[in-house]
Amino acid sequence: MAGLAPGIYQLYHPAGVGLGPGREMVAIARNLVQEGSYGDSFRSLKTGPTAMNPPLYPLFLALCFGVFRNPIAATIAILAANMIVNALIPALLPRISVLLWGRAAPGIAGGVLSILASQLIPDWDADYTQLGLMLFCLATMLLIKNYRYGIWQGAVAGAAFGTLFLLSQVILLVALPWIGFVFLVQRIRPRDMLRFLIPLMVAAVLVNLPWVLRNYRIWGEFTTRTNFGMVLYSSNSDCAKPSVYEQLDSGCSEATNPEMSVPEATLLKSMGEPAYGRLKPQEAEAWIRSHPRRFLELTLAR
Repeated sequence: MAGLAPGIYQLYHPAGVGLGPGREMVAIARNLVQEGSYGDSFRSLKTGPTAMNPPLYPLFLALCFGVFRNPIAATIAILAANMIVNALIPALLPRISVLLWGRAAPGIAGGVLSILASQLIPDWDADYTQLGLMLFCLATMLLIKNYRYGIWQGAVAGAAFGTLFLLSQVILLVALPWIGFVFLVQRIRPRDMLRFLIPLMVAAVLVNLPWVLRNYRIWGEFTTRTNFGMVLYSSNSDCAKPSVYEQLDSGCSEATNPEMSVPEATLLKSMGEPAYGRLKPQEAEAWIRSHPRRFLELTLAR
């Protein structure tokens, strides 16, 4: 109940909360509903099919837009879902804490901090990814603890892992170490680890296969996401600023990001997203090597 409070407050004071222009996942969702295609995520130019963002959250937004035909009703439904997700996070933190340390107190303290820092982000998957990771951690520990570590347990965990990967690739930073932690705590033998891990990997790949094959059909390359190079380049250039808001206010995004830059969007469209995604990290790396002091300043500020 306490976790709902910040969301209710933000619902009536919606500064920074929105589903309008400049939100790539929202643009993809609207395009799915209106034109039936997963693409054209930028304001500056129609660039066609995209893999800039993984598909699960845009599909959720598109479902809301499709079910609730009225834009206001769809927005309320999306914000309400975001509020519930944010409320579940502090509620589950004590359970995560018990698994890690055997007591709930650190999780309760973390839950209080989580409530105070809670923010509605209806245009992005971050809150859902956080909740999904917490559920994955709880479920895999209970699965192995109660049902051991057979083939079907690994397949179930792999399906969940693959689904989270379609939400955000950042889950690798938490989900993989967590699996290692579970093996360590449960003292699983290497042979049993393999019996669990092989079906886990197979199931995760199968869940992501339609998305990967779709991207291969469009660009002739196996890829899961293409925006890393674009973001790295936009964040490390002559005009780069430490924060997103400064970046927008300074006009740097207009010069370096296809979202607002017509030249960059035109280049992306002509090259194709995967090729553009390989070019931009090279340019960013060249800038970092030639501006080590500025790169350090930006990194420390962030």
